[in-house]
Amino acid sequence: MLGAGVVEEKRSKRIYPRLSQYNLPDIKNIKEAFECGIAVAEGINYTVAHILEQIKQGLVMGIPFSQLITHDMDKFVPFMMMTYSNYFFYDNNLQKNKVKFALAQDDKEKNKLSKKIDYYNKKKLDWAEAFEYAHIRHQKNNDHHIEYWEKDSTDVLHIPDDKVKKIMPDWASVKTVKNKHIKDYNLNKEMHAFHEQMILTKYGNLFDEETKASFEKYLNEYFPLQIEIVPQTAKKDTFSSQEGLMQLLGNTALVMNVNNR
Repeated sequence: MLGAGVVEEKRSKRIYPRLSQYNLPDIKNIKEAFECGIAVAEGINYTVAHILEQIKQGLVMGIPFSQLITHDMDKFVPFMMMTYSNYFFYDNNLQKNKVKFALAQDDKEKNKLSKKIDYYNKKKLDWAEAFEYAHIRHQKNNDHHIEYWEKDSTDVLHIPDDKVKKIMPDWASVKTVKNKHIKDYNLNKEMHAFHEQMILTKYGNLFDEETKASFEKYLNEYFPLQIEIVPQTAKKDTFSSQEGLMQLLGNTALVMNVNNR
């Protein structure tokens, strides 16, 4: 449900908050202005990195460059960039200081961190409402989000096959950019875990069988899981296909599906 001051406009039975009439939180002092500058710089850096990685992933999947280059362009609208950047700036700092507080031993240090936590939490809440509206608008305007395809009724959801394919590089890019600091990060494993979380758990039976099949098809084709076989000789071989596994087993009666979890 949208809050006061936000005009609703319906396009193709979807709701789009018109954010131009929504006021951003006031920047009250030099400290907040400085933080806003850092937040926007970090926001632009992340958005550009995300778009470039999405292009890289999409080209591998055979998606036309003309479709990939327009990805998330609405986030460069000043309102959107300010809102996204500041919300995540304060949320990230809030989480970092919570971790520091949990590890701190000195009472003086804990008191200092407690004040920071209160500050970042308050600033995050200041931006939370604007972020909610910005996020809704982004999702409802961009067909690489599942929320774009949601309907107001309980009808079964259907996403065309080519649009499902377009969703995959967005998922892959978000996870790659956010986890680039992790050594030996397993993107394929995370993609399947996210698929289970979003498609199988969150949306459950809302998708029709054709849409479910499209998600599984592109996951298994471009982000295949691997099976590790460790024979008794302790020699370790890795196989990414059922064919390779069957070659090792000498076509025995054992049948394993490596493409499904």
